[in-house]
Amino acid sequence: MRIIIVLFMAVTLWSYEDFVQKAYYDSYNFEKMENYPDAIKAIQVVYDRYPKVYTPNYRLGWLFFLNRNYANAIKHYQAAITIVPTSSEAKLGLIEIYQAQSRHDDAKRMIYDILQSDLYNYYANRYLVTSLNTTGEYDPSLKVIYKMLAYYPTDVFFLTSLAQIYIHRKQDALAEGVYTDVIILDPVNPEAIKFLNRKR
Repeated sequence: MRIIIVLFMAVTLWSYEDFVQKAYYDSYNFEKMENYPDAIKAIQVVYDRYPKVYTPNYRLGWLFFLNRNYANAIKHYQAAITIVPTSSEAKLGLIEIYQAQSRHDDAKRMIYDILQSDLYNYYANRYLVTSLNTTGEYDPSLKVIYKMLAYYPTDVFFLTSLAQIYIHRKQDALAEGVYTDVIILDPVNPEAIKFLNRKR
């Protein structure tokens, strides 16, 4: 209910302000051109007027991330989460930053926060597998992979992650079977091609 109210208030506040529509239009166009500083400037005018509204904070979090200004990205994603505490998208934004900074404990803490209310959240589980594999926690990673493959049997990310664990454990025959499936699903997958060519 609180989310609906917050977003409704945002729409109400902006409904008759043409500058908001123009700011977002300009920001998205600059983003398409990978001109992130100007994309940020375009949306900054909305944030300056409405600093406690969710959407400009979330948008700035994303743009600062693209511009590799992680401190400001974290600031705006955290503000977005304060405004809408149940927002998975803002939490996922933070997770992406933490992983880029190799802050895997912080990433996992945020991931588990999402999974408490949304156990099968696709992106949270992807990020969890990435963090677990990076820190060498292969047993819990396998549990996540098996859980997700039960719902996404043809998902290339989870399949290749499974194959990587098999390789780490020197179970090349199992890895070969997985990569053979991956090639069927993604015929140009470079990871699978490299492994299978090496085995020939």
